[in-house]
Amino acid sequence: MKKVIILSHCILNPYCELDEPSTLSLYQQAVRTIVDKGIGILQLPCPELCYQGLERTSITGKDSGAADYRAYCREILSPTIKNIVEYYKNGVELIKMVGIDTSPSCSTEDPSSIMIKELVQMMEEKGIFVSTIDMPQDPDVNKEDFLKHII
Repeated sequence: MKKVIILSHCILNPYCELDEPSTLSLYQQAVRTIVDKGIGILQLPCPELCYQGLERTSITGKDSGAADYRAYCREILSPTIKNIVEYYKNGVELIKMVGIDTSPSCSTEDPSSIMIKELVQMMEEKGIFVSTIDMPQDPDVNKEDFLKHII
């Protein structure tokens, strides 16, 4: 059976932020593990880079511009949701969505995370559900334990 994992943009491209993530080696190991298992990767867009550029401040749900940013996220997610629906209709297993711990846009665990919240809602509207996990930002995380949970 074909399998696809949905990854936050910066896991494949950590240079969408000015500062290199402290867990870059974990990002790299995760991608190698996914590829070695023969799992396809669907990379999410980076809403913050597209909306504000590299030098930016985070937008949270409480900010005055949050509604515009939320609408922007839904707009850039349109091609992604079309891909997800096609995979789902054709029996491709969506095994996981991997977000970024502490991200105001891409955390799967923080209910106020703007883009992921919009994506999950868009998927639910189509009757599609997927388990989620966040990429830890703690450089001392047990990498082997995390990698077991990603797949």
